[in-house]
Amino acid sequence: MNISIKIDEKEYDKRQMQLLDFLVREIIYTLDEEGVPPDKIPPVAKSLAFGICTILDASRVMEVDGKTLRPFLTFAENYVGTELVARRAASNLHDESNDHVDKVFKSFPAA
Repeated sequence: MNISIKIDEKEYDKRQMQLLDFLVREIIYTLDEEGVPPDKIPPVAKSLAFGICTILDASRVMEVDGKTLRPFLTFAENYVGTELVARRAASNLHDESNDHVDKVFKSFPAA
């Protein structure tokens, strides 16, 4: 199978923010469903989102069996994943995570 990579900063950033939005909404929804008090949801959601994002965007140094584990986030253009959208630099999901939690929480029905 041949895989092609398209460098498209604008499209990549759009999809990266869509991924972050989905992740944050899922975290907030789950915390709410599990009965976490509303005033505790933002700090817990920020901590979880930031930690997950540092793993996804390789900001956190990870080692497995003595080897560095460094993911590189891309987005599939098609169902089979033979066309990928990327950008020249690594993802920066973690940089956006805290502000995005605040934004989503304000619009969340339970807030």
